[in-house]
Amino acid sequence: MDVEQNGMHVHNGGHVHEVIYHDHRLPQRRRTGITKCFCQTLYLVRYFPFVMISLLFLWGVYVYLFYIIYQGYQSVLLKIILMLFFVPLYTLSGWSYIQTVFTTNRSIPDEFSIPESINLNLITEDEINHSLEYVVMNRNLPIYTRNFNGHIRYCRKCLVIKPDRCHHCSTCGKCIRKMDHHCHWVSNCVAFDNYKYFLQFLTYTVLLAVYTSATSLKLFIKFWKEEEYPGRFQIFFLVVFCSVFSVSILFLLSYHIYLVLKNMSTLEAYQPPRFKNVEQDQYRFNLGAYHNFRAIFGDNKWLWFVPISSSFGDGLQFDLRLNTSQFDKGNNLIHDANNYGHNHNSNGVNDGSSIMTDSNAQYYNQQDV
Repeated sequence: MDVEQNGMHVHNGGHVHEVIYHDHRLPQRRRTGITKCFCQTLYLVRYFPFVMISLLFLWGVYVYLFYIIYQGYQSVLLKIILMLFFVPLYTLSGWSYIQTVFTTNRSIPDEFSIPESINLNLITEDEINHSLEYVVMNRNLPIYTRNFNGHIRYCRKCLVIKPDRCHHCSTCGKCIRKMDHHCHWVSNCVAFDNYKYFLQFLTYTVLLAVYTSATSLKLFIKFWKEEEYPGRFQIFFLVVFCSVFSVSILFLLSYHIYLVLKNMSTLEAYQPPRFKNVEQDQYRFNLGAYHNFRAIFGDNKWLWFVPISSSFGDGLQFDLRLNTSQFDKGNNLIHDANNYGHNHNSNGVNDGSSIMTDSNAQYYNQQDV
């Protein structure tokens, strides 16, 4: 009778009959090592833009403080005045950039998960939609948007029912609340949790770049007159970079200001959301410019200027402006979002998200001047 010892077939007599190695641990370790190395490489590649932009910021502040303010201007009072504007702009720009990069976009809560009893691979889309409608109704989820064929939106990768304005990001590998777009320059998705910081970063960066170029103009002119002074080439490249950068960022900022005032995301501007029993409606979330702005920046006017969380809501439900006659009023899927129990802003204050009727919409339109 043969027995197997340490990967070898051995006779009862103790003589080795056949040597066959079955130890697969070494290849497994190799695979694990390769996977770990690959993941570390992806991590470094992901944050390469952040490192590059951070180095540019540090180089810019070095050139401005040392060559432009310290050596470029003689008046101590003028140096102090220039510093009083430059330092706050630089601090707010850098702070908002860090917040945009490192703010984690929260995952979708468990109550939106698809039950294990629903096998997405064994039933038709109509059967899936029928089952998901029952789940939405039973859990009282604030789901109003639909996909192109009028069905409830869901994600096969995350196995969740998608909340309104939620989309799956293939780069981040998960569904993102009120996703705007994935920005490789911030190594993160720009979405509900960091959209305010992204807007502030664009705003303060434009102001910083314009301010730097304007206050360096005197030394920039000297460069073309071929006058010798310390750091002339670095100042020249700083002014050129800030000028080009400010123009490009200004276009992006202008577009996002338009989106904020209309309460749209970049994805919604490209493909308007659909609602139950209604065709595409690009402006269904539009409550008027002031209220749209307030939803992102909050009520505290002091927090409008600093990258601290102050947005209303949780990114799972949103106020709607809609004509209730277009909906089946007896359908339990169309309900007041107050019943959901998640309508709290980032400071824990109930925001009272709800459906807006035509009368309310008319009021908000009057405010949007």
